[in-house]
Amino acid sequence: SAGTAVTASSAVPRSAATAVSHLREMFADFDDELLYNVYRAAHYNKESAIERLLEMSAQQEQEQQQDVQQQQQQAAATAQAEQQREAPPPAAPARRRDAVAVEFFAG
Repeated sequence: SAGTAVTASSAVPRSAATAVSHLREMFADFDDELLYNVYRAAHYNKESAIERLLEMSAQQEQEQQQDVQQQQQQAAATAQAEQQREAPPPAAPARRRDAVAVEFFAG
């Protein structure tokens, strides 16, 4: 869970706790449980764990950028729709007097 500290007194070996502490300094956005799980999945190889966490961090950043772009597109579409609702209806083209006269005499 978020905010769970991995310490030497827990079931994690001291070397793993130290590695997680180092990883936390580099990847403060990830919680300790995730850091430990990635480190363990990397067979306790800190360099491999760092590579994987960098990939995860880049993926997370890309997803956040996509979310921001979607929000901007939605905001622009909403603003455009509101602007169209508030705009007065287009005026009918003015009829020329000679056209009215032709219609009158033709009628």
